[in-house]
Amino acid sequence: MQSDLYDETTIYNNDIIPGTTVSLAIWPYNGWPELVIAAATGDVFKLRHVISKPEPPCTCRSTSKGSMSGSPTWHSHRLFSALFICAHRGHLTAVRFLLQCGADVKERTPQGRGLLHAAASQGREETIVELLAQGSPLNMEDADGMTALSTATHFHQKKITRQLLLLHWQERAKGVRLKPHLDESELFAHQKRDSRLVTWYQGVRAQRYVAHLGRCSRGGEGDVGSRRLGPPQNTAVRAQARRAWIGGHVTPPR
Repeated sequence: MQSDLYDETTIYNNDIIPGTTVSLAIWPYNGWPELVIAAATGDVFKLRHVISKPEPPCTCRSTSKGSMSGSPTWHSHRLFSALFICAHRGHLTAVRFLLQCGADVKERTPQGRGLLHAAASQGREETIVELLAQGSPLNMEDADGMTALSTATHFHQKKITRQLLLLHWQERAKGVRLKPHLDESELFAHQKRDSRLVTWYQGVRAQRYVAHLGRCSRGGEGDVGSRRLGPPQNTAVRAQARRAWIGGHVTPPR
């Protein structure tokens, strides 16, 4: 049985029985097979040849429902389709070439997926860096509310997930503006005398904080238990105490 897979549908929408072998064919008109194969292999020379071809006189244009967002032209539609495939496959050189040819880095598919969705799903780290440098939206959501970060998490791309999380925090930090000087009402009690802040006291009124920390063992209930102390520092009993501390015998004083 043969059937067309429309742009606004997926395999899940066609009632395919689990275990069925599906053979997919590229739309055989207007040079699409040549374009898809060139993009899938990352062949820049073939892409240059295919993209430079003029629009055929009888091009069947897609309707606004089945086209990319914004009802793009024939040329921009082909550029984005090739760029989406290259981002999915991780062909960085081809991605840069298509961006130089004018491919829209902010374009999306009919399901709302952008270039970062494709690259994140396959763990293409270098491609993600290049797309972000060219202005690809980091927080773009598809029709299911999935961003590039949630897509990477869904496909268990742990390295990409960490990378995108860091980029999200850096993006949020851009809007944070720290005050050069804190008011006294904004300080904690110990910060009002902290010499590392602008509000320190100088000269004879400079404050010094000393913390004495030691290791201790915790009991079964989580309380602080007894800790093993070192030998006392009294010179008169230092030698005897040291031997007792390491398990030696100490002669009681007479």
